[in-house]
Amino acid sequence: MIYQRDGGEEADLRNEDFATALFRMDLPGRHVRQLTSWSLPVEGPDLSPARSGPTKDLIVFQVARPGSDGLDIATVPATCRSEADCTSRIRYVTDGTGRATSPSWSPDGRRIAFSFRTATTDLNGDVWTMRPDGSDRRRVSTSPTFDYGADWGPA
Repeated sequence: MIYQRDGGEEADLRNEDFATALFRMDLPGRHVRQLTSWSLPVEGPDLSPARSGPTKDLIVFQVARPGSDGLDIATVPATCRSEADCTSRIRYVTDGTGRATSPSWSPDGRRIAFSFRTATTDLNGDVWTMRPDGSDRRRVSTSPTFDYGADWGPA
């Protein structure tokens, strides 16, 4: 099954073992390039809408970081040329101390919204935003229930 977002320019492909990897392709599905290995569990990729600047062609995604019980948010350029090149350019923008999930770019590509809970046993999560490098984190919800699926909505 191929999961496509943002007009089909990126895809999260699942094989029969439910392993995931991030791929980039041109429309209509030509020139497929694998961006992450099958051993790195990738979920919810989102391509930055920025037309210029440091986040242009940057993909943000949720990942279970190797050696950590938490979930992190990471980025990788959609323009890297090979899986090895992409692997060397993956940047973790959260620190593995909680569960950061469901990343979404702001309409201008300057911030990332995400859901965060502090521990695997904590059932309450809030929506936060941060800069693409993980700095300037701001909590934007404080609901007593779990806030999940952070999204900026229409531009």
